[in-house]
Amino acid sequence: GGHGRGFSLERVRPDMPAQDPGNWGGSVSPDGCTPGRANSIHLSAVPSPGRLTLTPNPFTPDGDGRHDRCLLRFELPVARATARVTVFDVAGRPRAVLMDNAAVASEGEFLWDGRDGGGELLPSGLYVVHLEAINSRAGVFVSDKTAVGIVR
Repeated sequence: GGHGRGFSLERVRPDMPAQDPGNWGGSVSPDGCTPGRANSIHLSAVPSPGRLTLTPNPFTPDGDGRHDRCLLRFELPVARATARVTVFDVAGRPRAVLMDNAAVASEGEFLWDGRDGGGELLPSGLYVVHLEAINSRAGVFVSDKTAVGIVR
């Protein structure tokens, strides 16, 4: 019958109550979800607001003990997610991956010392920090971008 299709879409609706513990499973790995076309279509169709804040901004990773690190803080509309945080230069080239498919809770913070993927300090300039997080079970995809300045 034609009922199965509606039902599978129904289960990944993002408007189900987040406070119901039955909606959150133990696995945050994308492999733990049921693969299926409906999921991917649904995920891409519903970006949810997340928030990424960086302080201080700009920061000065010059080793003098003041503002050498930048505190990145994120807030997500889901209890758990798999997150990726990438730093791009203004030309759009990825320079550092600060989080790579890490399991995170609805909020968290971590420090960045201004280094790129190879451990070198990035030159002074403007960079874009891009947060992407996904909760496959809830059908939620979160994305946020923030510019940060490095002054050395």
